[in-house]
Amino acid sequence: MGTTSLSGKTTYSVRGFEERDIYDAPQYSSYHSTDSNIGTQVSGDNNATKLVATWIGLGTANYVTNTTNIPGSKNFTIVDANGDFDSTGSIIKCNDSNIYNGYDWDITIEEDA
Repeated sequence: MGTTSLSGKTTYSVRGFEERDIYDAPQYSSYHSTDSNIGTQVSGDNNATKLVATWIGLGTANYVTNTTNIPGSKNFTIVDANGDFDSTGSIIKCNDSNIYNGYDWDITIEEDA
């Protein structure tokens, strides 16, 4: 195992997170949820290429920088606690009503470092 000594700069950022399975089940609430907490904050560093996500049973999920619902798009985005787009948020939002409208949705997501 190798080690590296860091010097000079006093602060460093560690980015990325391991794959997580995010499961949202609307039958447990009175509404069809469009968003779910990831459990960590996204770095916001080139999300379009570093966020890798798959809708379980539906295929590749597409990252977008807005909260517009487009049925059939398989789109998702990252938002803040108010539901507003936030590239460094900690909540994943499903932007496809074909997925969240009446179904449990399940997505795996990871952020490459």
